[in-house]
Amino acid sequence: MNFFKRKTTWFCVAALIMIFADWIYVNAYKTSSDIETQMSQLVNDKDKARI
Repeated sequence: MNFFKRKTTWFCVAALIMIFADWIYVNAYKTSSDIETQMSQLVNDKDKARI
């Protein structure tokens, strides 16, 4: 019984870590894509100003 309890606890911890890592990954991906979009917009603005 104790072994079973410990196993489920580890499983829950692992699941939480997986969800947390997934959330961080998604947030980082969104942030980097936003930065890329802003950079491309800045470059486009510079090109427009040059013309």
